[in-house]
Amino acid sequence: MAGLIVGSSLISPVLSAQTVTMMPNPDNGGGYTDPFNNGSFEPLIEMDNALYGRYVDARGKGCLVKFDGTRLTLIDNPDTNPGVYGNMVAFDHAIYVQYSGNGVGHLAKYDGQRLTLLPNPDNGLGFFGASVLTIFNNGLYGRYLDANNRFRLVRIDQSGTPSVFSFIGITGVTCTVGDGNQRRITFTPQYTGVSGQPITFWVANELVPTTAAGPYTMSVYRDNPVVTLKATQAGTPGEATYAFNWVSSCPLGARRAADEAVSTFRVVAMPNPGIDQSVSVEVNGALGQPLDLRIADERGKTISQLHIEQADVVERNVVRLGATPGIYLLTVVTPNQTQTLKLIRR
Repeated sequence: MAGLIVGSSLISPVLSAQTVTMMPNPDNGGGYTDPFNNGSFEPLIEMDNALYGRYVDARGKGCLVKFDGTRLTLIDNPDTNPGVYGNMVAFDHAIYVQYSGNGVGHLAKYDGQRLTLLPNPDNGLGFFGASVLTIFNNGLYGRYLDANNRFRLVRIDQSGTPSVFSFIGITGVTCTVGDGNQRRITFTPQYTGVSGQPITFWVANELVPTTAAGPYTMSVYRDNPVVTLKATQAGTPGEATYAFNWVSSCPLGARRAADEAVSTFRVVAMPNPGIDQSVSVEVNGALGQPLDLRIADERGKTISQLHIEQADVVERNVVRLGATPGIYLLTVVTPNQTQTLKLIRR
């Protein structure tokens, strides 16, 4: 309405003298949005007289951004993975937010000093889906996708101490058979409590200490099924250890390295994120093996399946997603390996 008519006089609205001021962004990034869902508009979170939000930086990574009333500051991520996304809450004097890394969803905790990753309870795909974090009866709860592709309710324990540097699991395991009982395995360790300082990694009695990033390769024998992984982080006290049972990832039927060159098992889906109901899937490292591809929604319901009797050197196929936008899970299975990817349809 342009104005109010009272009798024969026109009364025009009066604009307020207030102004609207834009706070300068900390870099030339995408700004306040979710890197995985541009349509996500969750409120800013207040904690300890500061505002926190999700921010896509100039690298396209999801970050936490802090506004102290004067300026905006980006909070450093613990690694180079896609980073912060999804739901976030303030709880127990800390900010908790979903964090994507190497195809696994973690919770990240910002305690006012640094952002650290919390270890997942198993080797599942982790914290995916919208509105996953809820405060109930003075506890923090979330929805979690476990190793059996089932959604579970989990409780995040209260703790006044930051996450310590430790192993949280092993990914990317491949295996070839050598002479006799010898096996050659390649793997990449995963850590929590990463500060950005150099990490020294070694395997007791197998690999000498190195600061080189993984993956690592070593020769082992079946009479030594469990090896001890060790790591230290500069500036962090203590030594992290992990008992790695490599035999479970290296079946008796693994191919001989002398007979056949073995490609690393790798699954790529394109485009991801995408807007179409179909996605192209490329599988490497499954030559001659039967291959099963399964698409499921967030609740674990099967959307589509595909079986290949013998995979090519590079096996390419198109699989169907659901009819509506959302998060879908692609699981690729061979007799020796399984890999699951999160797919996003916008």
